[in-house]
Amino acid sequence: MNTKQLTHLQAIRDTQSLKIKDTLKKAYQELLQAKEIPTRYKLHKKTKVAYITINKYFFELNNNYDEVAQNG
Repeated sequence: MNTKQLTHLQAIRDTQSLKIKDTLKKAYQELLQAKEIPTRYKLHKKTKVAYITINKYFFELNNNYDEVAQNG
């Protein structure tokens, strides 16, 4: 594969990652608004995203919303 193909594949991977992150963020926010504790299980049931992928981003989601809650 040449470099043009590799950069194209990386761009596709990045786009897919962003879509999944956005989906997880939206589901996380919806669970918070419903006064539910967002867990990996609930995110999986709501989004049908694989647990491995949820585990990859779950810590980041928790930290982002904990900081927002602390700062008001």
